[in-house]
Amino acid sequence: MEAGRIEMIQEGRLVRRVALPRSEVPIPFERIVRAVADPAWIDEVEPGVFEVATAIVQEAGTSMVFAAPDVRLIRLLDRPDVFLGGRGAIARFEGVTVTSWDAEQGGPDEDLSDGRAFVLYDQGGRLDVVDSQMSYLGSDRSGGAYGVSWRQDGITGEVINSTFDHNLFGVFTYEAADMVFRRNVFRDNLSYGFDPHDYSTGLVVEDNEAYGNGNHGFIVSRYVVDSVMRNNRSYGNKGSGIVLDFESNRNRVEDNLVEDNAGDGVVVLGSGDNVVMHNVIRNNRVGVRVNNLASVGNSIVSNHIEGNRIGVQAYGGSSDVEIVDNTILDSAETGVILDAPHTVLRGGEVRGAARGADVRTTALLSGVQISEVDHGVTIASTGIAQLDQVEIDARLQSLRVERDGLVTGVDSSTLFPRPSELASSEKDARLPFVGVTAVLVAVMLELVRWKRERRDLPCPVPAEVWNRA
Repeated sequence: MEAGRIEMIQEGRLVRRVALPRSEVPIPFERIVRAVADPAWIDEVEPGVFEVATAIVQEAGTSMVFAAPDVRLIRLLDRPDVFLGGRGAIARFEGVTVTSWDAEQGGPDEDLSDGRAFVLYDQGGRLDVVDSQMSYLGSDRSGGAYGVSWRQDGITGEVINSTFDHNLFGVFTYEAADMVFRRNVFRDNLSYGFDPHDYSTGLVVEDNEAYGNGNHGFIVSRYVVDSVMRNNRSYGNKGSGIVLDFESNRNRVEDNLVEDNAGDGVVVLGSGDNVVMHNVIRNNRVGVRVNNLASVGNSIVSNHIEGNRIGVQAYGGSSDVEIVDNTILDSAETGVILDAPHTVLRGGEVRGAARGADVRTTALLSGVQISEVDHGVTIASTGIAQLDQVEIDARLQSLRVERDGLVTGVDSSTLFPRPSELASSEKDARLPFVGVTAVLVAVMLELVRWKRERRDLPCPVPAEVWNRA
């Protein structure tokens, strides 16, 4: 009695089905090779090295293992529609290298123009990759042929101690559930290193490394929720280090090192209720960027953010951002730009920048220390800021309030120079009113905000947008 079948497909046509015997354990790949018994399709060119010239597709319910030492290297030949895959099937790669292969060149297929081999498991099931390497896979075709892909119907798996390099995308998921990615390397891929996509949920992404990728190191996009990214390193990528995109909500990004990326460090784009916590983020364009309308209720907590052009920037329709107890050091331009309504900058310090904090909408600054900056806090004409126990030590100007801007202060201090020393030369700088009760302050701020929204006043100091994507 058979337990299922393997389909073999060439140039889009089913050319053969191979029946699998019923077994309580996964069927080894080398057993499939013996059953096929045709080197024109699968050829063991030397012990443990196989060249595959056809698509091998597991049917639903089948289970197969590709494992060393019997299988060490699988070369997927540069021919139309060559790939490894399954529908509702189970597969495990352990101790194996899988690569595309150009037989004429005697090396990996580096020409994507005519397609390239890939690994794709979909319609549920499970794919595990352990102690393996997946290289030079995937092209720009749709449907998941991006490199190594898990796709649809809650497919799952574990990916442990493996390397994904020189693929189009290092890995890609779509509707995956409860997957674990731990101690992997995603490097030198043409686009993203790590890319879980639509409706992938409950992912655990720990102790991985992404570098040298042509776009973002790590990105989750379109409803990737309830996942954790912890203790990863993302550096030297041509895009940003870690990106949460398009309604990727309720995720935690914690204890990661994100540095030296051409784009930004950590980006929260159109996603809400995420926590970015205890990360080291340095030498990127913007350290932490929060923008787009659905970016509501995100928390940026206890991060070390150093040496970026801008430390933290919240803008572009985002709101209710909490920036708490961060250390923001040596920003080339501005430590913090607050252009998201109802943002709170609480605790921590901003030290070493041309500008400490720019406020361009309603914001509360509480208990934060700003020092070693040229300009401490600047309230734009659209800014409404409450300063509560804020310490500012600036070289040129501690507090600037542009015309039509508003600031109130409670127990705040400016060390050098004091606003009163600048009043004669800065005609639009005004001192805060002190002593107004908290209730009256809140009512006044909301009234002014409401009037400004009704008048639809433009902002003469627009937020600088580094990356809209």
